[in-house]
Amino acid sequence: MDNSTYVSPIQSKWKEANSLDVHCSNDDFVDSFIRAARVYIEKPQVVNRRLCGAVQLASFEKLSQLRFDIRDILFQNRTIIAEKSTPFQFKNELWADCVKSKLAQPHSGARDRDDTSHFVACMTNEIILQDLLPRNTNKFPVIRQLVVLDRLGSSLVVLPLWHYKKEGIQSSSSECQDLVYEVKLCVEDGKCQLKLNVCVDPDMPPSDSSEQWLCDVLLHKMAKWMEDPPLRKPNISSLQLLPIDAYNDLYQHLKEKYGRERVEKWPERTDPQKFVFEDVAIATYLLVTWERERVDLGLEKKQSFADLGCGNGLLVHILRQEGHPGFGIDVRKRNIWDMYGDSIDLREAPIIPSDTNLFSNTDWLIGNHSDELTPWIPVMAARSSYNTRFFVLPCCHHDFDSKFSGKNAGESQYRTYLDFIKTVCEVCGFDVLEDALRIPSTKRICLIGKSRSYTPSEEAMVDQRRTEYIKSRCKNMADNHCPIQLTGHSHETPLDSDNEHAVSVNRTGDGQLQTTNTNDKLQTNTTDKAWAHSFQPRAKVEKVRNCTQLPRDLTSEVVQRVFDAVLNAEDTVLMCTEDGRNWCKGGVVPLSNIVSLLDSDILKRLKSECGGVQTLLRNHHNIFQVSGGAVRLRYEDQDKDNLPNNVPPRKKQKIKQNYLKQKPVKTKLCWFYDNHPDGCPKTREHCQFAHGAEDLIKGNQHEHN
Repeated sequence: MDNSTYVSPIQSKWKEANSLDVHCSNDDFVDSFIRAARVYIEKPQVVNRRLCGAVQLASFEKLSQLRFDIRDILFQNRTIIAEKSTPFQFKNELWADCVKSKLAQPHSGARDRDDTSHFVACMTNEIILQDLLPRNTNKFPVIRQLVVLDRLGSSLVVLPLWHYKKEGIQSSSSECQDLVYEVKLCVEDGKCQLKLNVCVDPDMPPSDSSEQWLCDVLLHKMAKWMEDPPLRKPNISSLQLLPIDAYNDLYQHLKEKYGRERVEKWPERTDPQKFVFEDVAIATYLLVTWERERVDLGLEKKQSFADLGCGNGLLVHILRQEGHPGFGIDVRKRNIWDMYGDSIDLREAPIIPSDTNLFSNTDWLIGNHSDELTPWIPVMAARSSYNTRFFVLPCCHHDFDSKFSGKNAGESQYRTYLDFIKTVCEVCGFDVLEDALRIPSTKRICLIGKSRSYTPSEEAMVDQRRTEYIKSRCKNMADNHCPIQLTGHSHETPLDSDNEHAVSVNRTGDGQLQTTNTNDKLQTNTTDKAWAHSFQPRAKVEKVRNCTQLPRDLTSEVVQRVFDAVLNAEDTVLMCTEDGRNWCKGGVVPLSNIVSLLDSDILKRLKSECGGVQTLLRNHHNIFQVSGGAVRLRYEDQDKDNLPNNVPPRKKQKIKQNYLKQKPVKTKLCWFYDNHPDGCPKTREHCQFAHGAEDLIKGNQHEHN
């Protein structure tokens, strides 16, 4: 039998479940496929929302010189693979046991062993053993699987091995009815297709839902990743510094313990779904980080903290409830503070970076969206004591005494600002760690300073470097900071003088951190003058600048002018409503054209608001849709029908079904019903808003429903 036409006997057990055309931005289809496959291998949670991540247990590469089907090896040796799926056995025994018979002789025994015609160019297989970790460990098990990425053959084969639940109960993959599948790239005549092949094994009944998910979700997702242009710089993977399983277990626990109750009882005007679960995630990250620090350094007491710019105080509440001593400071008290009780230390006061506003008895300083304090927190941590560490999550862009401005070539402004804060940390003498949190925010990169890059004896020299750097960036730099030095006495600062829980952590001569019984603290000058005269803390009462406080007549005039412009645009089209009426949905008008419609007095007023006319139009999202630098009339049914082509069919159908199931709660009048020449495009039954006062549900009624 000619080896070039060799067909694996296992081929008959595979079937093609689906295929999808792919239109790449370049002709390098193979590189695009490998890039998409790696995203799925390394970040399976972005496509499977039941997962929190994957842990790679072991991996290696093998150069196979025979033209055999890798799937053949997997099936014929599935029992061996399942038995030897621990990391050590995987690397040292598994592959040898699986393929030694294949590599020992060619497929046809008739060939001479010196005949190399049956060999092909080296085919590189990357073999990965990994665990898929579920978000909800009480409901779903951990899945151990073998992944083979064939770079030359452009295929990705996934073989589930076995499951184990939180209590340690294990079950084979056949009992769990997991599909063995392959995603393969096929290129012919310049056309590219992704094909999904699944196993048809009589010993393992197929799961229809799993196969449907692979066809509708995974295949579409990988095609999209292939079509997207490669990033100039790869994104930072989240939770690089922590074990994902430990983080996920604690997050689920804290979410049940604090999250759901706070969402239901949220007295603030902000969105509880965002702020509650964001603080729960940040608290989880800190608690796991601190637990690992205690283990690494042999600490017994839990670390103390100070949250600077604590906002709603939920992060302080969670950390205190979990046993960590600490307090929060913010310039303005929030309504929710009263709900925490007297056991939580929240202080209403401005924080001016100065020699008296230091925290020599506090282990960690926290800056969670701390705005104007963000660049100062590494400085305050460095000058508080040699043992003080920090965690900062930059958000709004602030320099030491002004708004941060500047943008590096080829970088976003956010990345430029992160690099600036990172430079501040390094100038202050910290070894900086960077990680990405899993929070519902686009600003999710945190910087951590756990150790110093200098010895305590070099403190005066490093502090002089800090002072010079701050002076170079401040408009009006104060010259009143007294250089700090090590003394034999503890200096208790006003802000944390009640905190007696600080853990002493020092650096040895070789740069390693260790715990010690020394009482050496940093002695600082007690002058109450700021380090930068032009530094301005946030005002206690902030002016609202989101166009919601503008006079109603001004807002109505702008809305009417923009509506008239959209309705009379050159590309205006008519559409047929659900009840058979003609309805003018207008056209598309660039925002640059909208500005010319408004008087100079109106423009001047809008200029003082954040976002200007675009923010005002977005506030009226029931009328307008603003995207891509243009404005059009909003029509919900149209928005649901015109979903992007890369949305999987099952997800598209689910979006439409959920939309139709929604029962409108009518607390506002329909603007189109009262103002559009053709009325509302929807019937009274399907419109989210009231068609007349008699259709209106009062706000207090809505709250009781």
